[in-house]
Amino acid sequence: MKTLKYLLLFLILSSCSASKNKAWNCIQIDEGNLAFNEMLGLIGKTKIDTNKTKAVKIYSYEFKKNGNIKDSTLIEYQNLNYFTTFKDHTNYEIKYDSLGRDFERYATRIETGETHLNYRKIYDTKSNIIEWIIYNREGQINSKTFYYYDNLERLIKSEKYYGYFLYEKPILQRKKLFEYESENRIKEIEYFSVVTSDKFDSKNIKEFNNKGQQINYRSETLENDITVSFWGFRSFYEEQRLIKKESYSSDNQDILTEFTYNTLNLPIENYSTDLNLNKPTQLIKYYYLENKKTTHNNGYK
Repeated sequence: MKTLKYLLLFLILSSCSASKNKAWNCIQIDEGNLAFNEMLGLIGKTKIDTNKTKAVKIYSYEFKKNGNIKDSTLIEYQNLNYFTTFKDHTNYEIKYDSLGRDFERYATRIETGETHLNYRKIYDTKSNIIEWIIYNREGQINSKTFYYYDNLERLIKSEKYYGYFLYEKPILQRKKLFEYESENRIKEIEYFSVVTSDKFDSKNIKEFNNKGQQINYRSETLENDITVSFWGFRSFYEEQRLIKKESYSSDNQDILTEFTYNTLNLPIENYSTDLNLNKPTQLIKYYYLENKKTTHNNGYK
């Protein structure tokens, strides 16, 4: 099931490692969780009415050699009311300065009552954030992020330094660059380092249209500032809904995925085609449950 690996890999990069031959090699990928996370991404800001939609069943379909459906497998069954019942083990309290700006956040462990400073923000005279300091539970500085602006007060660069209490000299772990057309942010380039060196290991590039929708995503693995592998996708929208995504990679995994929605704007089908072989590779269907009744294409009556 390669399509979901490429479409949703950015959600689980922490479990993956870079490689010369492939952009990312993942040790474990749960197909059901990937499909469910993709469903949440497609829903976006649309609120799920759990009074109507109690749960979702997600099926994966296999194909015969002639392209017809061979079999289906239930890969995920998920109650949707967990969105409202999820409980964190930590309470957070945000404090504001005299200008009403988010200044500090304190974290309190519910089990022990232990409280510590979680972060502190520093602003310039125009109320632009210029420094964000993250603390660990012992009160030590974990990381600092610095922000830089142009003469139009647009954010053009941020740099995150990590390891203040681990190393003699903090490491530049992440750098982001921003490009604009007028007031619209059209491009972000983010560099990452996962080792204690002065070179970056990977680079992510995001491009946006004038509505703020991401239209291109590209992830590159770097060695000595040279791209050794990559993967990415181009996104196409119809109003606010993602209807098509073209995935590509340095190992020629070129996949077209088309998305279908029901009348409630919930995704119901993802159909993927290998563009090089011109044959179907994957079909995922989402069935939504209202009480004991399963609904699909027509939504709820």
